[in-house]
Amino acid sequence: MLFGLMLRLLGEHRTAVWAIIALQVVQTAGNLLLPTLNASIIDDGILANQPGVILGLGGWMMVLTALQAAAALGAGYLGADVAMKIGHRLRRELFSQVQAMSSQEIGTFGTASLVTRSTNDVQQIQTFAVLVFTMLAAAPVMGIGGIILAVQQNAALSAVVIVIVPLLVLIMYLIVRRLIPLYRTGQALIDGVTRILREQIIGVNVIRGFVRQKHEAARFAEANRRLTRNNLQSALLVAGMLPMIMIVVNLSSVAVVWFGGHLITSGSMEVGALTAFIAYILQILLAIMMAMYVLSTAPRAAVCAERIQDVLDVTPALGLPAPERTGTRPAAAVQAPPEPGAPGGALCGLAGLGEFGDGEAGAEELDVAAGAGEPDPADAGAGGVRDDRDGGVQGQGQPGCEQDGAG
Repeated sequence: MLFGLMLRLLGEHRTAVWAIIALQVVQTAGNLLLPTLNASIIDDGILANQPGVILGLGGWMMVLTALQAAAALGAGYLGADVAMKIGHRLRRELFSQVQAMSSQEIGTFGTASLVTRSTNDVQQIQTFAVLVFTMLAAAPVMGIGGIILAVQQNAALSAVVIVIVPLLVLIMYLIVRRLIPLYRTGQALIDGVTRILREQIIGVNVIRGFVRQKHEAARFAEANRRLTRNNLQSALLVAGMLPMIMIVVNLSSVAVVWFGGHLITSGSMEVGALTAFIAYILQILLAIMMAMYVLSTAPRAAVCAERIQDVLDVTPALGLPAPERTGTRPAAAVQAPPEPGAPGGALCGLAGLGEFGDGEAGAEELDVAAGAGEPDPADAGAGGVRDDRDGGVQGQGQPGCEQDGAG
C-alpha cells in the first residue's frame, strides 16, 4: 500500500526524484573516495617522505569535500521540497474526497479519524519521504561501494563484513516485525484521543451543566494512558536498536584492527590500507544503520498510507463524483447572492443553514413529506406557507427577514 501510494504521488516529480538520486550518488562517491586518498597520503606521502604527494592528494581531498557538501545540500533541498508537495497533494485529495462523501460515509470513519488521517497520517508520509530521499537513497550506493573498495584493499580481511551484515539484518527484521502492530494500534489510539477532545470541546457547556467534568477527565486520562503506553513501547524498541548496532560495529572494528595488525606485522598489508579498510567498514555499517533507521519508520508510514487509501477508495453513495483534485472549489458550489428586491432575495430562518452548516448537523434535514411546511391552499394567494407544528402561516413578516420592496 505504501509503495503504490508513493509511486502514484511521485509520478509528477520524476525530474526532481532523478536529480535527488544523481546528487546522492555524487555525494556517496566522494565519501567513498576520501579513504582511498587518505591511504595514499599515508603510504606514498608520509611514509615515503614525499611532501609534494601529500599536498597534491590533500588538494584533491578538499575538492571532493566541497563537491560532496554541495551535492548533499542540493539533495536535501530537493528531497524536502518533493516531500512537502506530496503532503500538500494528499491533504488536497482527502479534503476533496470528504466533501463528496455523504454523512453516513463520514460517520463510518468518524470525524476524529478523518481529522487524524488528514493531519497526522499525512505528516508521517511526509517524514518518511524526507528520510527516503536524504538517507535511504544513499545507503545502497554507500554499502555496495564500500564492500567493493574494502575487498580491493584486502580480500581476506573482508570476511568480517560477511559475518556482521547478516547479524545486523536479523536485528532489523526482529525490531520492524514488532513495530508494525504497535504503530497500527497507535494510530487508532490517536483517533480515540482526538474524538474525546472534540466531544469535550463541542459539548463543554453540556458537560458543565450536568457536572460531568470528573467523568470526562477520567475518559481522557484513560485514552491518554493507553496512547502513552503504546508510544513508550515503540520508542523503547527504536531506542534499543542503536545500542545493539553500536555493539556490533565496535566489535567488528576491534576484529579488523586485531587481524589487520597481524597482517601488517607479516608484511601482507600496509598501514594506509588498514586505515582505509577501517573507514570502509564504518561506511558499510553506517549505510546499514541508515537503512535500518528509515525502515524502522516504514511500518508507521505503511499504516498511515493504508488509512489514507481507505478514505480515497470510497465511492460516494450519493452518486456525485468527487470534486476535481486541483485544489480549487467547484464553480457550481459557489452561488452569487441574489439581487436586492428580487423574489427570495433574503435568506430567512433556516433556509440558508443547510449549505453552510456543520456536516453532522446537516444530516438531520427537514422532512417536507411528513407535513411540515406544506403549502396551504387557503393562503396560496398570499404566498404563505402553513407550518403544522405551530399552526401559523410562515413566509410573511418573519423577524429578521427583508420583505420584497421594503425600504
